[in-house]
Amino acid sequence: MKMTSRVKKIITILLNQQEYITAQEISENINVSTRTILRELDGVERCLAEKNVHLEKKKGLGIKIIIDDAQLEDIIEWINNEKTELTDSPEQRHTILKAELLKEQGTTKLYTLTHSLNVTESTISNDLDQIEGWFEKFELNLIRKPGLGIYIKGSEKSKRRAIVALLYEHFHEADLVKFIINNEWHKPLKTNFTKIDEVVYDLMEISEVGHMRDFLKHLEINTGYQLADHSYIALIIRFIVTIKRIHQGLTITIDDELKKVLKNERIYAILEQWSAENIEIEMDSMPEDELFYLVMHIKGATLRETNSENRISMIEDFKMIKLAKKIIRIAETHTNVYLEDNEKLLSGLVRHLGPAINRIKLKLDVMNPLVKEIKEKYPSLFSVAKECVKVIEEEEKIVVPEDEVAYIATHIGSAIKNQNRRTNTKYRVIVACGSGIGTSQLLAAEIEREFHNIDIVAIVSTLEIDTERIKELNVDLMITTIAIPNCDLPTIHVNIILTEQDRIEIKKFLEGFMPKPHLTNIQKTVHLNEKLTRLKQYCDTILEVTENFQLKENVEIKNLKELIQFVSGEIVQAKHLKKELEKAFIDREEKGSTILGKKSMMLLHTRSSSVEELYFMIVRGKDKIPIYNNKNVLVDLDVIVVMVAPISIKHIELEVLSEISRMIITSQFADLLKTGTKGQIFQELSTILDQFIQSKVIVTE
Repeated sequence: MKMTSRVKKIITILLNQQEYITAQEISENINVSTRTILRELDGVERCLAEKNVHLEKKKGLGIKIIIDDAQLEDIIEWINNEKTELTDSPEQRHTILKAELLKEQGTTKLYTLTHSLNVTESTISNDLDQIEGWFEKFELNLIRKPGLGIYIKGSEKSKRRAIVALLYEHFHEADLVKFIINNEWHKPLKTNFTKIDEVVYDLMEISEVGHMRDFLKHLEINTGYQLADHSYIALIIRFIVTIKRIHQGLTITIDDELKKVLKNERIYAILEQWSAENIEIEMDSMPEDELFYLVMHIKGATLRETNSENRISMIEDFKMIKLAKKIIRIAETHTNVYLEDNEKLLSGLVRHLGPAINRIKLKLDVMNPLVKEIKEKYPSLFSVAKECVKVIEEEEKIVVPEDEVAYIATHIGSAIKNQNRRTNTKYRVIVACGSGIGTSQLLAAEIEREFHNIDIVAIVSTLEIDTERIKELNVDLMITTIAIPNCDLPTIHVNIILTEQDRIEIKKFLEGFMPKPHLTNIQKTVHLNEKLTRLKQYCDTILEVTENFQLKENVEIKNLKELIQFVSGEIVQAKHLKKELEKAFIDREEKGSTILGKKSMMLLHTRSSSVEELYFMIVRGKDKIPIYNNKNVLVDLDVIVVMVAPISIKHIELEVLSEISRMIITSQFADLLKTGTKGQIFQELSTILDQFIQSKVIVTE
């Protein structure tokens, strides 16, 4: 019998499935109703019967192809070579046309497209009319010349933007995550592909996924930060598209002035070193401008909050903290929800804002696959976020696109929903999400709001699930946005934004599942010991800071170099240690000085293996201290605040230094640092740290 494209898709899914699969699961995979799948099964059986292959059906389990290994290879070859009746929809043709036109360097004949898609010239002409506006969004023109053919006119940068957008249109982000996890060194089995998949996948250099994952791991280790999942995926997609275009002889040119700026970025140095050390990979042969192109996109990537050691620094991010607090105040005004003390919201916004502003200023395209859903399902939240981003637009002189507004909305929405969280729960649940920062928190908050008997004990990335940690957490259930094969834990697969069907599935599971005993008494004892240990660590850290506090007055300093030499000599005496500390200060200042212009003050800080304790020092010059700011303008300063910590600093030590920095930035403590005596400053420092430790005592009760 003649095989339809739908029957071919169903057989392909069954061949790639070792266990039984339900009609509903197949229907979700190919976007049709369960009833349609059941109707097509007769055709599936007849096609398989022609090859002496049996389709087994079991009530309550689903269906499965019964086949031995010897037959499997022949059946896969048969499926690949089997011509099907074409049932491509206009939307599918549009995707294929976009991909083919973006892939071609020259013109494409109309006849070639009609033959490839098996439709008439008038159909193709109508399709081209409909997709012309899509290309214009990326500053590309679809040119049609009778007798010559069809081609896309525009810059290579615009074409790459369009290619990445097309990939996100065709594949759900969850599918991209799955693809990167499972197929990092090679293309998936051909049976996984439809015709349209083949065309779109051909826009990427699939074999380079593993190399990019290796580089991003190297980057995260060397910067001390981790990328948000959505940025991680976007960078890999961007890289393998770039490699594909380079192979086709299509390269990008970066403005010379921008290159000068990017060359001073630490990311560029890491990328350049990596490409030199790994000569077997494509980066080694990449044109310099292409390296700059990748640096731009890495610079615009969002960071993800991970371990406590990587929490935001009040010193590093004070500008973004001020901006984030303004956003939070606007959100409070429009929602009537108290958010000021929500550290999770503040941290999430700070980590998002810097890269987001970089993306907009560098004119990078922003891909938020959830923007449409957020606008439709949370219109009031989206409106609040639009009001919030006005402060960014005013201060940074930029226009914030809707995709970025939607990211801000997820952060705010997650915080609002967490306000009503219930803590008296029975089921211990992990949420595994591949959508990034705010979206994973938004999903977790929505689950806890909907199900008061669920306690979410952790939110993990689907890219780095730690089975040992899951065992330690004594979890009952994992709720995930990405299908996770061979998982020992009971798992429910849901959408990033919960649908009604998702709620039904979770409810059904909870109704039929008995949670594990969680050893409450033992956990409480361990918890108390941990609290006491943490309080002792806070006390030890505070004592270390106060004992190593210094005030240096009337110091003659003419420039930054002399300042660093003076400070280093006051903290360490040994010559080799002094040189090491000076280098650490210089390396840190090359990233940009932290100058509080309105307070006429500078925060000079670093970590170094030359010290084993925390140091806090105030330096006042005999005259104004001239220091160049990040705009290369000479600024006269009254006071230098110095903080030095060991390389291997604990989260608690960072937290104490961050609290001191916060008080300098946000309170009148800065005024005292300019004019107060050593005793007065020490007294105020003691008061600040006393209030800080008292807050920790309350939190740990």
